[in-house]
Formats: sequence, structure tokens, C-alpha cells
Amino acid sequence: MSIVLTNDPLLFGVNLFIPNNFVMSKACKNFATTNGNCRVTVRPAWGLSHADILRSVDDLHDKLQHYTAVSGGAIMFGWSRGCQVIAELILKHMRENIVLPNVRAVMIGNLTRPVEYGGDPTGQYLGGGEIARTPIDSPYPILDVARKGDMYANYPGTGTLDNTAHLNYFGVDLNTLDDTMISKVEAGNATFYVVP
Repeated sequence: MSIVLTNDPLLFGVNLFIPNNFVMSKACKNFATTNGNCRVTVRPAWGLSHADILRSVDDLHDKLQHYTAVSGGAIMFGWSRGCQVIAELILKHMRENIVLPNVRAVMIGNLTRPVEYGGDPTGQYLGGGEIARTPIDSPYPILDVARKGDMYANYPGTGTLDNTAHLNYFGVDLNTLDDTMISKVEAGNATFYVVP
């Protein structure tokens, strides 16, 4: 069993019609709650400023320290804004020489995907400042999945504000990525997929 620490996307995280526990438990064909996984929610950042993201980083850090002793380890699972939290946590751990055992990251619709692997080069925090990019030299293995046309994680994507690919990762099956992929790039400790 793995503990899946879910980091919500903004659009769903503050939407009163679709609660957080529904969205992240359904993402990627119920990844967080199937195959023996147990889902734990990380306190969501209620905005997209750098300060908002860092508040969630603290909660993720505390939960990681608690759950890494579980036999299957801990999986940081983020979608969109949730990936910003994970990227900042990884960078914090790298700066402070912290390496927790049995931790890995799964990122979907990743706003912090490095530009050279399809990330949006215009990524900014609200209030200013370029977003921190997911480091490929992370001490934790990273699985980063973008849907074709996701203008934030598969730039230039659709090039429109009606970005339905970014809002729909429910049908992506993380167990069959090699069978359905459009592309796959391994770089450092990260694997970047683009899927339909």
C-alpha cells in the first residue's frame, strides 16, 4: 500500500460544486484510491501567488515525513496548481539536503514542467515572479504526464483559453502509459510523457 498525498488543481480546489475529495480521487482512473493506494489530502493553496503555494509546501512536507514509513512509501500526486506545490517542495528539499526514503512524485497537467520538455515558457505566479520549474535532478523519481493539447504542460497546446485537455485527466491510465503514449522522454530522475 502507498499513501498518495494529493495536491489539488485550482479550478477544482475552490469549486463548491466539485469537492476536492472527488476530483483527486477520480483523476487518472482513480489512481489515488486503487491498487491498494490510500489518499491523504494536502491542504490546498487557495491562490496562485508564490506565498499561497509555499503554505501548501509546509503541509506537504509535514505529511511526507509522517507517511514515508508506510510499506509502499509516499506518492506526491499533483494536478496543475498541485504540481507547483510539489516542485517547490522538491526544490526546498534539494536546498536543505533533505532526502526522505520511499518518496516519488506523479504530476499531471504540470504547470512547472521544464520548458525544454513542453512546459509553458510564460509561466508566472499571480503577483509576479517566474514559476519554479520541476527539477530533473530531483532526489525523488518523477512521473510527469501531459495530455496532447494541454497548453500549460504540452506547450503550445491548443493556444486557446478553452483548454479542455488541461481540465480533463480523469481518463488517463498511469498503468498503461507506454501503450498509449505519443512521446516519452527520460531526463535525469524524471520521465515526461505526452498522451492523447
